Amino acid sequence: MWSRAERDACRDEARAVGARVVLCFLDVPFDELWDRVSRRNAELPVGTFDISWADLLRWSKLFEPPTAEELALYDQQTHPAITGLT
Repeated sequence: MWSRAERDACRDEARAVGARVVLCFLDVPFDELWDRVSRRNAELPVGTFDISWADLLRWSKLFEPPTAEELALYDQQTHPAITGLT
C-alpha cells in the first residue's frame, strides 16, 4: 500500500462489505530499512530476489507516508498484539 490512493481504494472496498479497517504504519528510517534488507539479502529465502540499495532507495521515494488526516479515517487498533504500534 504505497500510495494514499491505493490505501483509500482498499479501505473503501473493505468498508463496503462491512469490515473494520486498521492501518498499522511503522515509520522506520531508511538506514534501518537498509540494515533489515541487508540481513534478509544475506539469508535469501528460496524464491525471493536480492534487493539492492539502489532499489530500496528508488522504492522509498515512491512511498507516500500516511498523514494524520488519513490515519484518522481508519478504525482504532483494538487487538492487544498491535496496540501501541505507531
